[in-house]
Amino acid sequence: MSDLESRWISPADALAIMTRAYASAMEVDIAEARKRSQASIFRYLAAGHWPARAGAYHCEFRPVTGGGQKIDKVPNDENDERIIPKDYWQIIVKSGANMSANWHLGEFDLPPFEDDAGTYSGFAKNVEFDRSYLPEQSSTAVFRDEAEGTGDPGRTEKGFTLYMAEFDRRKQRGDTLPTLSEEAAALLAWFLNQHPGRQAPTTKTITNRIRIAYNAWRAAPEIK
Repeated sequence: MSDLESRWISPADALAIMTRAYASAMEVDIAEARKRSQASIFRYLAAGHWPARAGAYHCEFRPVTGGGQKIDKVPNDENDERIIPKDYWQIIVKSGANMSANWHLGEFDLPPFEDDAGTYSGFAKNVEFDRSYLPEQSSTAVFRDEAEGTGDPGRTEKGFTLYMAEFDRRKQRGDTLPTLSEEAAALLAWFLNQHPGRQAPTTKTITNRIRIAYNAWRAAPEIK
């Protein structure tokens, strides 16, 4: 398998890894963890912070004022030509089409949807996600007992899933701080208070590990 091929993972596998991580870290059942995972994935996609590519892609927009715009993407040798733009995911979320996505087949279609700007329609087939944006690098890592390892790929464990879960809870409560450094410091303080017996990460580690999720939260307030 080439480096290019190994970069990508199916939506079903990506969702399964996210769901297991959420269920373990947040102590919720699988159904609730799956619901939260789906919401998080679409939030990252719509903010442009999680690359996803399609085997075949089409999006059409007909503005109220007339005219129209079409964008088609089909497989070719240049991988960037297959990346689905964040605008498509934003419309998917806005239209509610994300609720009927087929994760197992990798189909994220956009049935005709109208808003004040015009009419949208489209499809994305054989979609794959960039595996490097998952909470773990492998599907087996998220099943480890938290006490055995870090949650950070290739390192001894320092509670990645724990402070990421707390970060999610803070977003839901509206407690997220206005800068990345402040949020990382708050998460470290929480970790030291709640898990005094565990080896703690550094503020720099937390900053680096939550950067993508934090930037997605900042960039897409309308769909948080």
